[in-house]
Amino acid sequence: MSDKSTDAGPLYTDVAIRESLLSPCRSQRGVVIWRHDLAGVIALGHNHKPHGFNCDGSEACKRTCRDEAIHAEQHALLRAGLHAQGAEMLHLKTVDGALVPSS
Repeated sequence: MSDKSTDAGPLYTDVAIRESLLSPCRSQRGVVIWRHDLAGVIALGHNHKPHGFNCDGSEACKRTCRDEAIHAEQHALLRAGLHAQGAEMLHLKTVDGALVPSS
């Protein structure tokens, strides 16, 4: 699986942006996994904390995110399962629904 957007085009970018908006986290990330041979999206993912850990977007929440959060890539890969083999992945970050550079 590659992590590049060169083959994604605007369709997959828009899908990943919409998925990022589902994240309750301050740092909203979205992922789309697709395979050309299956002609479409296999799985989507966004970052969030697992059940039992509340994300309120605060600075305190952000400090614990590294240890508690499910990353967008993890979320999408768990959803994709074995279908992720040979697939492409686009990972992006948004702020207020706008695409921004990720650090």
